[in-house]
Amino acid sequence: MIDRQYEKSEVILIGLLTIYCVALVVGMVAYVFYEYDMLMGEDGLNDAVLLHLVVAVGVLASVMRGASSLFEDVGKGTFDPRWSLSVLMRPVEGAALAVVVYFFCRSLLLVLGLEVGEVNPWGFLTIAGIAGMFSHKAGDGLRERFGRLFTDPPPTGGAAAQ
Repeated sequence: MIDRQYEKSEVILIGLLTIYCVALVVGMVAYVFYEYDMLMGEDGLNDAVLLHLVVAVGVLASVMRGASSLFEDVGKGTFDPRWSLSVLMRPVEGAALAVVVYFFCRSLLLVLGLEVGEVNPWGFLTIAGIAGMFSHKAGDGLRERFGRLFTDPPPTGGAAAQ
């Protein structure tokens, strides 16, 4: 543990990042409660509202993870202002990954032939939360795997081996 005194500008930045995180959490929780009543319409599941909630839950989960990292770094005395953009952009990354995972799961259900009425919205919202919470690690893992998938294999045999 590093015993560190933060400069005034760093304290202001930490305060602003904290306010940003709290505002996003409160806003997303309020939005989820507001939209949740409209999730089940007269005709069953409302897909547009479900997509809105997936985005909101992805943002909420990624903000919680970003705030946790921020507070841990400040508490340990290892906060580096250069990483502030990571806290600011994490909700965007979480929302985007939640939407991609939602579309993937939704297309998988279409392939399996399930009807819209058979879809569990809680499952989608849970997966969106997990995707948002681990969006940073998931993005790195996907980048690594797709990088290996789309690179040319090293040459074997022939003149290259000699």
